[in-house]
Order: sequence, then structure tokens, then C-alpha cells
Amino acid sequence: MELYSTPPILLISLKRFKSGKGSYFKDKLEDAVNFPIDHLDISDLVISNKNPDGSRKKDIIYELYAVSNHYGNMGFGHYTAFAKNPLDKEWYDFDDSHVTLVREPTKVVTEAAYNLFYRRKDFKFNNDHDFASIKHTCDFEEFKLEVAHYTAPKAKEEAKTDEESAQKTLTAPSGPVDDEMTDN
Repeated sequence: MELYSTPPILLISLKRFKSGKGSYFKDKLEDAVNFPIDHLDISDLVISNKNPDGSRKKDIIYELYAVSNHYGNMGFGHYTAFAKNPLDKEWYDFDDSHVTLVREPTKVVTEAAYNLFYRRKDFKFNNDHDFASIKHTCDFEEFKLEVAHYTAPKAKEEAKTDEESAQKTLTAPSGPVDDEMTDN
């Protein structure tokens, strides 16, 4: 496998279901998959990361920050998740309304792992609501246009115009109108 460039956020979905030959039903695959937590190095898989002599231009390393798990089969099942808190750097297990600290990070590697969420180590968000930090590190034109829609000042002006149009189409109700409105 070879890649041309790398995204700031990498999602790896593990194939956990297979169809039996001549069967409509799918079987759950519960094979153990050993995946790295702190150091997923894909430097050698990226074509644009190679110098003319074949050496690496830089290290491209990802760290795991979340895992979704599936327990059960295709007919029914239960999802849980592990996530690493960016503030205290601890792993937590999310199971419905229960959240527990995972004391040993290797416990997030289970046979139930279904989706793996990695962040490239050189990527940092500027803040929780700053799409521009992704916009400038992503090579996908569609994504850039979508993000630009949310970050452009023009969007606020469009919303104001839509609101004014909606106000013009409202009509007063027929019949008596109270002079004062009260909350009951």
C-alpha cells in the first residue's frame, strides 16, 4: 500500500463481519488485531515523503486517541468506546452512562475493537471551534470549501438576509390579540 499524502485525523475501520458462502447472514470476526497506541509510523508508506535517494523527508507518526468497540453480532450488539482525555492524558472506558478510568492503556486493544481514531502527532487544533486549523492542513478541495462556508463572514450575512425574508412573510393572526404576553 502507498499513500500520496496524510490526513491530520486518520480513521481505520476494521472489518469485523464476513458473509458465509451462500448465506444471507454475516458472521462476526473476533480475531485479535494488535494495533499501536502511541506510535503508528506510516512514514515509509507515503510516496511524497521520499527523497530522490529513497530516504525519508520526515517521520509521519500517529497516536491513537479513541477506539469504538462492538460486542455481539449482526442481529444485535452493544457499542462501547475508549477515549484518551487530551487534558489529563488518561484513557477512559465509555459504556452507556458509565465512564471509568482505564489504568493500563494496553487494555484498549481488544478483540472488540471496530474503529480506530488516530491523530497525526504534528497536528494541533488551535481551539475547539477553529476549522481553519484543519482547512490549511487538508488537501481535499471539497472539504476546504465546506469548511470555508462555516468560517466565512458571508455566512452570517446570508443568515441575516434569510431571517429578514422570513419576517416579511409572516402575517398577523386574525381575531383579538393580547396586549401583554406572560409566561405560565
